[in-house]
Amino acid sequence: MNTTSLWILGLLISSIVAFVFWLNNSDDFKHFIKNSFNNIFSRQINGELLEGQFLQSTFWHGNKERKEINVDIDGDGIKEEIIIERDTPNGIKLLVSSGKEAYNLGFEIMGLNDLGELKENYYCQLAIIDVTNNGIPDILLAVGDGLIDLHLNIWRFDKEKFVNTVRGKYINPFRFIGHIKGQQNIRILPGGKIEVPVGSFGRFSTYSWDGSKFKLVD
Repeated sequence: MNTTSLWILGLLISSIVAFVFWLNNSDDFKHFIKNSFNNIFSRQINGELLEGQFLQSTFWHGNKERKEINVDIDGDGIKEEIIIERDTPNGIKLLVSSGKEAYNLGFEIMGLNDLGELKENYYCQLAIIDVTNNGIPDILLAVGDGLIDLHLNIWRFDKEKFVNTVRGKYINPFRFIGHIKGQQNIRILPGGKIEVPVGSFGRFSTYSWDGSKFKLVD
């Protein structure tokens, strides 16, 4: 039974318990209902948006505190710092810092509101894993409500773009390569395949990198 099924089952049980409670103590009915729904939603909102064998992963709920991951993302043996935080008034900042250069990927994030911020009750999961099978880990950022709406954003390190310009500045080598929409618990399978829950319970669509884009596979 997946997480969404468990959430629905918990909601049904809570409704039955609430009705019995109301029969015996109707004055506290509203208070009971409010607490029950808050508890269920609180457990669900902290669940994983992505599942897989990640090098590292962290959650960010849109508060002032920033979250960061330290991992070698370009294959040079030196760890970069990947940061997600608020970028008032510009929405969200997703920053890759090498110590010498910093690249902001935040303006490409899909699944945000019109102001470039998290929607109400939405949160993020940042994860690092190779889904393009080039031996270099990719950056995955999932934005969702933990229930039925999830946007997976993917960036890869493009070694060919990692060259010095005349002015000595690096061209941003991190390329946005995919946006996949689904529900909670998108699974990253061995070999980089991405399994996305769709529609009715138990149905999935599977995507794989074909060298230029993520392609739907059988």
